[in-house]
Amino acid sequence: MKEENKGKITAIKIFIEKGKPPVDVKMADCTLDCGLQQDRYAKGGERQLTLVDGAVLVQIKSSAAKGLCTQRFNANIETENFDVNAVCPKDILLCGDVEFEVSQAKKECFDQCDFRKNNTRCPLPESVLFLKVKKSGKIKINDKIESKL
Repeated sequence: MKEENKGKITAIKIFIEKGKPPVDVKMADCTLDCGLQQDRYAKGGERQLTLVDGAVLVQIKSSAAKGLCTQRFNANIETENFDVNAVCPKDILLCGDVEFEVSQAKKECFDQCDFRKNNTRCPLPESVLFLKVKKSGKIKINDKIESKL
């Protein structure tokens, strides 16, 4: 049986326009089989939203080493105290009144990245989840996020 995995949302970002920074919001509407309302990536499919462990972002920003993704990767949801490595594809996550399904755990690295070229470990790929909205609703900062057991 899986152990309890609970954390909280510390940031929500909506990507409205290509080339522009994401907009930080305190609350967002998630639409079934689509993604975050107003997000330019809310087009359905397997990667409707991205979730990242916020502690890893802090680690990356304070590191002298810079990879390709560490400079340009942004996620819709940042979390605290949620173990992304304890989650597998098809797992259900509960957050606010929304249900997410994990469609992919971990992100791919790019061959052009300095971390990959130098055979150096980058913590980012292991700290990202791609999600699909399975039940519509609202999420907000400080909402609990947990794996459905």
